[in-house]
Amino acid sequence: MRKEKKVKLYLAPTVTELVAFLGGLASGGKKLVFCEDRLTLEAERALTRAGRTVLNCTVTTFARFLRGANGKKTLSKQGSVLVAGAVAAKNAERLVCFGKNPAGCAGRLYETIAQLRAARIEPAALESAAEEQGKEGGSPYLAAKLRDIALVYRGYLDFLRGGYVDESGVLELLPAAIAGARLADTDVYFAGFTSFTGQAAEGIRAALAAAKSVTGVFVGGDAALYTDEAARDFERLYRAAGAACERVPLPPQLSREAEQLRQGLFDPSLHAPLETQNVHLFEGADEEEEMNFIAAAVKGEVLDRGARYNELAVYVPDLAAYALPLAKAFGEYNIPYYADVRRSIAAHPLAAFVLRWFSVLAEGFDPADADAFLGNVFFGGDAPSREAYRNYLLKYANFRGGVRREIKEAAEQPLVFTALRGRFLSAFEGARAEMTGAGYCRAVRALLETFGCEQTQEELAAALEQAGERAGAAF
Repeated sequence: MRKEKKVKLYLAPTVTELVAFLGGLASGGKKLVFCEDRLTLEAERALTRAGRTVLNCTVTTFARFLRGANGKKTLSKQGSVLVAGAVAAKNAERLVCFGKNPAGCAGRLYETIAQLRAARIEPAALESAAEEQGKEGGSPYLAAKLRDIALVYRGYLDFLRGGYVDESGVLELLPAAIAGARLADTDVYFAGFTSFTGQAAEGIRAALAAAKSVTGVFVGGDAALYTDEAARDFERLYRAAGAACERVPLPPQLSREAEQLRQGLFDPSLHAPLETQNVHLFEGADEEEEMNFIAAAVKGEVLDRGARYNELAVYVPDLAAYALPLAKAFGEYNIPYYADVRRSIAAHPLAAFVLRWFSVLAEGFDPADADAFLGNVFFGGDAPSREAYRNYLLKYANFRGGVRREIKEAAEQPLVFTALRGRFLSAFEGARAEMTGAGYCRAVRALLETFGCEQTQEELAAALEQAGERAGAAF
């Protein structure tokens, strides 16, 4: 490393200060910022806000930087898990610890292999350790497990040699890619990492030799709540290159109340009484009382102080436990909101529409399936007419296959019901309960096209977006 190279290691109390620091890089010479994928969007936004059009600063991840750096096919993490499972299944008879359920262990086997590769530990090292554990005083069970992992590890590497590279293998290309990137006039920053694998550390070493300067920006500090692992790794790499890092703490940008909470996160003695107008405590008897208080407070912010719903956020410790009280309280106060709840894809109206189509076909037009299929928003048509037709079927055709029967003359709206019956049956034209996979695919594509599902999806998305503009940001 050239002697004139010097580095400052910046430590931010929180991600807020870290992102603000990155925003300050918008001016000056060429800069390359490496960070984890979860931070790239915030970093790019900070740079854009600071410099509007930023041409001299690039934010990237290791994986993005290496995209196209090799001529091999790249395996996703899911693909790597499948390969590890296939190798384990193929060698099930030879595996002592994982042979009973090799597929169920695939994810954990791959995670273990990925960590071993990141630490540059080869299968031979595992086999050597297994031999040591097999001796007197060792652990036979540990020896068996090490041999099993080594066996799957070797098979996994054999597969990669056939022209593939996985996420761990891509990082092995990082040093060469950085060395060949012509960074002599570029300041390189490593930002927001909590630690570095052996492969990432090799990339930093390459940057030290190739770049104009190399700087670390991490969340850390002297308080007990910081591990500072990334900072220590960074300093160790600089010492090995013959230089030292100067730690520079970034000043906190938090409010007085938030800063006190941060400082005393793991030290209750620092929570001294603090007069404030920004933090209020309320204790409710249960979740319902809490949400009623919060709903009233939200309504007061909007009506009395002119706040907008999308400017307000409510955080709860367990969204599942608060889901019903939240829905009840916000419903009573007529407060639109978005709850960050993960649901199965089967709960999506379009997925439910297609799955119900399969159920109708498989169960011979069961009345419950037919009713649910008609009631789905993707069925289309006038909602009141559909409800009237569903009531008609419940009264006159509540048996298997009843929806296929002709409409009775005594029906309330015979022409409308006849049209809806025709629309329903058109969904199953040419479809049978037993078809090939290709046949089912053609039938579903025809269903989506005939019923205009793409247009309905766009209309629903537009309605949700409009509602989201009025709703709270996150609950």
